[in-house]
Amino acid sequence: PAATPTPRATPTPRPIPRATPTPTPSPTPVETPAPAPSPEPPATRLPDREAQPVGGTEPGVDGVTIANEQAPAIAAPGTASPEQQNDADRGLPFWPLLIGTGLAALAIGIWLGRRSRKVPALPAPTSRAAAEPVAPPRNATPVPDATPRAEPTPPQPAAPSLPPEPSFLAVEARPVRVGLNMLSATIEAEVTVHNSGATPIGRVAVDLRLLSAHSGLDAQLIELAHQPQGRPIVPPFALAPGESRTVRGVTALPREAIHVIDAAGRPMFVPILAAAAHTDWGVSRCAYAVGLERTDSSKLSPIWLDQPGRMYDQVAARPHVMRG
Repeated sequence: PAATPTPRATPTPRPIPRATPTPTPSPTPVETPAPAPSPEPPATRLPDREAQPVGGTEPGVDGVTIANEQAPAIAAPGTASPEQQNDADRGLPFWPLLIGTGLAALAIGIWLGRRSRKVPALPAPTSRAAAEPVAPPRNATPVPDATPRAEPTPPQPAAPSLPPEPSFLAVEARPVRVGLNMLSATIEAEVTVHNSGATPIGRVAVDLRLLSAHSGLDAQLIELAHQPQGRPIVPPFALAPGESRTVRGVTALPREAIHVIDAAGRPMFVPILAAAAHTDWGVSRCAYAVGLERTDSSKLSPIWLDQPGRMYDQVAARPHVMRG
């Protein structure tokens, strides 16, 4: 018998894959459903080389012989069809984009984390009110100021003054007698009141006081001027315009109210005669230092308290000038 030539396996031609353009990724890619693959013919098992006919034909399915040129392309196991290959190529760019974005975000996060570690966080500012007070040291001794501060001097109250007097009313006094007794010092005096104005004065009351000289005499006279009217030495009277009138009266000062002055070891006092004329227009006043007249000097002698009590007729007066 003639030798049968060994049939050669004819390679199945494969379709050349075409380069599919990569679609531009969009912010939110929407997956497009892949079209259903076309039905493929059932895979045909290749015959053994020994059973392959020489004439270039291949046995068909169910006894039908199919020529190699007419045989459809049969995909090898594990090989996708061109349509599936195209669909797979279309879905590839989406996943690399997600992976790349994730890697970039991870790299940025690592870089920021390293930077935050290098830069120390600044402490939050604390308010002055919340700051804790610092306790002074226990053994600290307060240091006095180098220059002591002078205490502010309180303002001195205004010194009282005499009330204003009517310009048209004048009053004068003249001592007549002065002396001492067991209980008091006594003075008799004449008081003259003159109305130099053009208006009659309906009521004039004359007040006569006996005081003793001392350092606070001026303040006593001012206080006396602000006191209410005392008992007049004579009943009140009226004065016509330009009229003058002289009245006489007696007043006394208790011994215990006398301001004693020591003169070379001897006690004495200087009588002060104060007269005032009270009217509805105001009050006029006068004050005099009273003493005994001397033949050898123009100065007046005081009243000596170490002598027996008596009344002196040779008396004179000097106007008392208030200080300030």
